[in-house]
Amino acid sequence: MHRGAHARSQRAQWVRFGRSVITTPANRSRSTRAQGSRKKRRPLAARSPTRRFPTFSYNETTPAEPLTHEAPRTKEMEIVPEGKNFRLVTEDELPAIADILVQYMPESLKFHQTIQTYLNNKVWDFHFYVAKNWPEDPICLHFPGCTSTPNRHPYESVTIFCPSERSELVDLLTSEDILLDLTQPLYLNFTHEAIVERFEKRYEAHDKITGDVYVCVNPPDENIEELPPDVELVRLQPEHMKAVHDLYPASDIECREVFEKLVAELPAYGIFVEGQLAAWMVQSYYGAMFSMQTRPEFRRKGYGIFLARRLTKEVAARGYKPFVVIRPENDASRSLYSKLGFEKRFRTVRAVLRPR
Repeated sequence: MHRGAHARSQRAQWVRFGRSVITTPANRSRSTRAQGSRKKRRPLAARSPTRRFPTFSYNETTPAEPLTHEAPRTKEMEIVPEGKNFRLVTEDELPAIADILVQYMPESLKFHQTIQTYLNNKVWDFHFYVAKNWPEDPICLHFPGCTSTPNRHPYESVTIFCPSERSELVDLLTSEDILLDLTQPLYLNFTHEAIVERFEKRYEAHDKITGDVYVCVNPPDENIEELPPDVELVRLQPEHMKAVHDLYPASDIECREVFEKLVAELPAYGIFVEGQLAAWMVQSYYGAMFSMQTRPEFRRKGYGIFLARRLTKEVAARGYKPFVVIRPENDASRSLYSKLGFEKRFRTVRAVLRPR
């Protein structure tokens, strides 16, 4: 993709999802305080782990191990302020980083909206890094990249963004021997396929799962349908999350605790039929609408599109760009979201990277 006039046109479509959205009144006051004491700024602090998460596996047919709240605490991991090629950024730098990411939309959407939810809602403790030559080298990272990994090490998983046409910047990470242990596996959630291909020069990608990013470009009209009398739309609460997480296909990479935090801060709805949870959908910490599921006995009743329409509208109203990740073979989801104005933008890959 060339920048030029087309890129400027693309940027105009995305600019309202930049700093003007992220910088809420609370954030502005926090940022002002931070600027007033800039000499005293410290990197973002790490949260002490409070629980053990299940073993990492990408086999979606294998049920996740049960979570336990009684697991012993593990030693807090040190957050490294500077690596070989990257530096840790402070919170008051994040809005400016998000502004730069706007020019790389839609590829930067997932990372951009992770910053947005972090600043607005603090759903999870992420640690953000940029290249030392940022923004000339437009590559940025956050650790952890997902909320559940085998050893609970913050640098064991990563979310990475760089423009697909600059995928050679991935070499800055594959040679990063301070932040990463280059002899150990690295866990990636859905990442642009060009980035994963570059990783494969140094790593072998195992358990690869592809997902296509669909972005809402034509928001749907107001939903005029009504649910039957015995069916109720309910804002989900943390106490509903055990059932949701137990049936979540990727429960091995996202812990139940993050679901509980998501529904406390971000839009999440369930459809109840005679008091039983039949279908549900949640907004993720990276801004996507995810975990939309309908129990088998309640399918083909229109509950999925009812939820998707409702959440699409609310996510957009909160200043986010609605998007979903759809497996290529999932014809039903692709058809549903196409009806709601979603269009495919690029392909991503989820994988376990093992050193060659």
